Amino acid sequence: MLVQSLLISLYLFFSLINGYKILIYNPKIGHSHVNFMSQMTRLLVDAGHDVLVVSSNIDKSLKDPFHLPGKIYYSKPHIKLVELVNNKDHVENMWKSTRNILGQMTVVNVYKEALRHQGIAMIEDKDLENFILSQHFDLAIAELKYPFMFGIFKRWNIVATVATCSSALYDSFYTMFGIPYPISYVPSIISGYNDKMTYKERLMNLINHVVITNLFSFEEKYATLKDVFDEKYGEEFYDAFKIITNCSFILINSNPFLDIPTPKSPKMIEISGIGIPEPNPVDEYYNEILNRRNKTVLISFGTAAKSTYMDQDMKNGILKTIKSLPEITFIWKYETPEDGIGKGVDNLVLSKWVPQNDLLNDKRLSLFVTHAGMGSTTEAAFSNAPVLAVPVFGDQMRNAKLFERLEIGLTIDKEVLRNSIVFREKILEILNNDKYRTNSIRTAEMLKNRPISSEQLLVKHVEFACRFGQL
Repeated sequence: MLVQSLLISLYLFFSLINGYKILIYNPKIGHSHVNFMSQMTRLLVDAGHDVLVVSSNIDKSLKDPFHLPGKIYYSKPHIKLVELVNNKDHVENMWKSTRNILGQMTVVNVYKEALRHQGIAMIEDKDLENFILSQHFDLAIAELKYPFMFGIFKRWNIVATVATCSSALYDSFYTMFGIPYPISYVPSIISGYNDKMTYKERLMNLINHVVITNLFSFEEKYATLKDVFDEKYGEEFYDAFKIITNCSFILINSNPFLDIPTPKSPKMIEISGIGIPEPNPVDEYYNEILNRRNKTVLISFGTAAKSTYMDQDMKNGILKTIKSLPEITFIWKYETPEDGIGKGVDNLVLSKWVPQNDLLNDKRLSLFVTHAGMGSTTEAAFSNAPVLAVPVFGDQMRNAKLFERLEIGLTIDKEVLRNSIVFREKILEILNNDKYRTNSIRTAEMLKNRPISSEQLLVKHVEFACRFGQL
């Protein structure tokens, strides 16, 4: 027993010696973003590396994901970002916003302002800076939506960096890396189109592309905090465009067997699927629910656009649809079932939380009605469940069209939820056509059997970046 313990200790000791020291910035904003970065942390720790996560408790509705192995340093978040993310009115605005670019710009601009304040708070956190400087990291990782972090990494004397994108690539990222953006067949990140567009859709796609590129430009001083860096460290210290393009790699939450093909740099590595856990059999509670009827539909709009914040007319449209299909069981992720909604509807089960991935991988689930957030999109694609996508905001418009493109589901505007007749028709259209189930099974098998797994691509490219630095 003593010899075995010594061998284990020696193994762990030499694993730490051979491992790299990596810093990951992962503030608690957006479930899919946090989960993507947390799974990255887990995989790198499992590969034997010493990983520190710098985070901030911003979204109070998110469960702490850092039960995963790895160390964590909590920096104090800026109050404006905390107030925005936890503001009920902000969530309600997601349900009320229109699909056009002007309807989404208001929310985006408020979010950008809050992120700017968060960046300034990070720069001015001297306790954090002194701690990081004492650690001597080999590599730092952050999402591209926090461009100021790459200037902070430079201040912290971390030369080697890797950027990540927990969604598909934003339009402006193509420009930054000198890659053409073929507007005729590549939809903008916020366009609800696929790669086969009409002339009118191409025109609208062009408008969306121009607007979103300017909104998220890395040459814009406001978002990148160029003015703040210039004032504190001099004008020559920080150039967001140069610093970010010098990142060793960009790890993207997309997959060549799921996403629309686009031009990419060799630095861009697609690693979608790293955050999906192995499904478990459902517990007795959900097992009984799935056995009630021959068909079961799961309705879930994620953690940001909560169902409870829909207006009453939209909720009534969903309830009327459910009542009109008594032969189908509906499980609806609804955050406040105590408000009495759906009382007396025999084929409806309300739940504050659902084991989504486990349900999606149960053959008894007939359909998944989702907002098409990146996390749910990926989980659905890796399962065998057909999809009815109801995008609410941002890149969900684009994600939703991926299901139509692969013929594993359909997409409807969120306003259709008010119209129980149309909503019902779309549900039955998918349930009564076997092609959606057949195609979902084929897509899931391709994703699960990718020749080189996303986990391998992540670990190998991060280790390469640690060893060779900027590329």
